[in-house]
Amino acid sequence: CSSDLKNFSKKIPNNLNILKYPITPSIIPLINFSLTKLNFLRKTSFEVLQLLLIYRFYQIRGCEDGDGYNGSDGPIYLGLIKSTFRTIGINLSFWNEKINNFKEIEQFVKQNFGLSLLKRGYKPFIHLWKKMRLISLELDLTHATMYGCKPQFEYKLNEERIFEVEYLLEFSNNNDLNIEKFANDRLNSFLNVSYQINDLLCKLHDYDNKPTIEEIDNQVKELIYIGDINYDLTNMNDYKNQNINLLSELNIIKSQSNIYSLVIIIQYILILHSEYLCSKDDGELIEKGRLKFQENFIKLIDNYLLISNNFLRVWEINEENYELLFLTCNDINELFDKLMMVTFFILIRLLRFQHSIKNNVDNNITNILKEYKKLYYNVLTVFRKLIYVERKLSRFWYKSLRYYAAVIDFADWF
Repeated sequence: CSSDLKNFSKKIPNNLNILKYPITPSIIPLINFSLTKLNFLRKTSFEVLQLLLIYRFYQIRGCEDGDGYNGSDGPIYLGLIKSTFRTIGINLSFWNEKINNFKEIEQFVKQNFGLSLLKRGYKPFIHLWKKMRLISLELDLTHATMYGCKPQFEYKLNEERIFEVEYLLEFSNNNDLNIEKFANDRLNSFLNVSYQINDLLCKLHDYDNKPTIEEIDNQVKELIYIGDINYDLTNMNDYKNQNINLLSELNIIKSQSNIYSLVIIIQYILILHSEYLCSKDDGELIEKGRLKFQENFIKLIDNYLLISNNFLRVWEINEENYELLFLTCNDINELFDKLMMVTFFILIRLLRFQHSIKNNVDNNITNILKEYKKLYYNVLTVFRKLIYVERKLSRFWYKSLRYYAAVIDFADWF
């Protein structure tokens, strides 16, 4: 795959220069050398944090050198990022009762951090500081969402709101203002959903005060609501540039898919809990389990179809714009893994439903059976399309080949 990546720069438009230099395995030795020279285990700096973030960007996009089995390698670098993050003070706010205007902020920065301000003054530096904070939080929550881990960064909603980035010419950190605006919008959208994601994951890992099924269900609904508002393909910003608009669409789809991939796994677990209640001898628990199963099974299918559509749309974008493939392949692989698990569950349950009612001669039941069969074959069609995409990716990545080989025989079984 690395040989294919070398040819990307010949195909990438000039106004997307950031993609001309992909973070490939060849840059990792340089990062390691730089970190060693900076003595990063004993001294921390803004440069160390930037290098660690670059390394982490490679990990989350590298199919073969990524987070390891079930994301087990990710927490190591996230821990380094967190310690550097706190040591250099990015977790602190410049906006407090003691500092009331920008002149005092400038003096505060000089006295307390000894940092050289940019030539255009302190505003771009503070803007960059806020971006680095949000990017660090985003990497942590992305890993937690993808693998179900507990977030490492402490998070308080009221403190994070002041780190919203603004699109102002004097704050810009990029010469291309379209890219600057896209970056700001992307980070602000993440900020708007980050608290709900963090709160949900922390509750799921709180063993001292275990949340109830109703609390988790309500938080999932709230997360879906906030996510749909902030990641809406029908209400995209127009950046007056076709390529940046494409990146914006890809970011919305990826962000939406990360949220819904977490949602469908939680809904899957809630359905298993409903089936557990139905196995009890208590009539009240059986009725409660039956109602919860009906509610969550319908939601699971709806969300499954939505995320599958996103999966196929990402591949469609990649086929038309091959240079974007290295940005999304690992996301597609991780999404594929979750979709396969949920697909097996849905198809097996639909087969069971059909078997349970196939001998009933009631006309209403017969119509329901037809609907179940129709839904079954629709899900099976989506299942085969997902496998087809993974087969295409298996030409470039061994991880995709492993995933494809693991499920190909199941398509024939169904």
